[in-house]
Amino acid sequence: MVIYGALGLPENDRSLVSSIGQNVVYDAATEFIRRHNEDLATASNIFIEMTTEDHKDYYKLPGGGRLQRLRNRSRAAETRAGGQWDVAFPLEEFGAAFAIDRKSYAMLTVQQLANELATMRTQDVSTIRWEVLAALFSNTTRSVVDEWPVSKGTLTIQPLANGDGVLYPPKLGADSDDFQADNHYLVSGYTSANISDVNNPYVTIRGEIEEHFGTPTGYGNIVVFIHTDEVAPTEALNDFTEVTDIHIDAGDDTDTVSGMPNIPSSARLLGRVSGVWVAEWRYVPSGYLMGVDADSPAPTRMRVHRAEYGLPQGFALVAEDERHPIMTRHYEHDFGIGVGNRLNGVVMQLKASGSYDVPSRYQR
Repeated sequence: MVIYGALGLPENDRSLVSSIGQNVVYDAATEFIRRHNEDLATASNIFIEMTTEDHKDYYKLPGGGRLQRLRNRSRAAETRAGGQWDVAFPLEEFGAAFAIDRKSYAMLTVQQLANELATMRTQDVSTIRWEVLAALFSNTTRSVVDEWPVSKGTLTIQPLANGDGVLYPPKLGADSDDFQADNHYLVSGYTSANISDVNNPYVTIRGEIEEHFGTPTGYGNIVVFIHTDEVAPTEALNDFTEVTDIHIDAGDDTDTVSGMPNIPSSARLLGRVSGVWVAEWRYVPSGYLMGVDADSPAPTRMRVHRAEYGLPQGFALVAEDERHPIMTRHYEHDFGIGVGNRLNGVVMQLKASGSYDVPSRYQR
């Protein structure tokens, strides 16, 4: 663990924090948090496009259409690129606190402190993951009163494209400047048990994304995240090619996969099917599939404090007592997640009929 390396100790060391010094250990803990923030940013870039200090924005994608035909050196009429929509991003406060008395501190080992930091790290990762998935699985807008640094009124946080009347740039293959509404919350028309080469949800999800961002030769890096319950019917599809076990050398006549995308460490890449990557991720609810294009701007943005405020960005360890920074600690992470690129994401619910239901675990 990073804190041991920062202190120059082996990971099985049982040294007491009091014997090393609170300020020295505090600095090591700060380095641990810094590494955590860097690792988290890398692991989440398939879902989070960027951080932003803005509470509102106009999300823009290139428009379409053709050049105007000019005759006798006439001047073209002025046009303006379309394909933009309003988005907003909340900024919320999250935190956790830890405190011990002087006797407990006297017996506190580096191992115990490392375990506590690991717990806080897990909580931070879990919070960000829940906020991202709640933003993507919900097909309705969310109203948030914004008060940073002064009240800006009520923000409307958007979901992925949900058929609400917003007009998006022309789909690939359109022969004109044909802006259309779209809905990326789908119902399959069949259950998970009926996934087959005929009822193939991956072809549908891929097509819904590719009509906006294109189809590279040999297919691209669309990743569909699934629950464990959908693994068996997926692996039974005829064109499924599994990721080779890293402990097994594949034979000369065995298809293998390459160029694997970056996904969260808690997900397991299963293989390729119908031109998309499939990843098992237990945080996806059973009966749902979620696809994103790893080569296009990610669907969400994370709002953070403006730099001029001098407030920490990312998960931060805040000392409440400079003389005793380890005995009393408060951890903070102020951020908010909102969908920006409403077209890079498709959620499909596997059910025989009816309208899309927001999964209960991601309802606010």
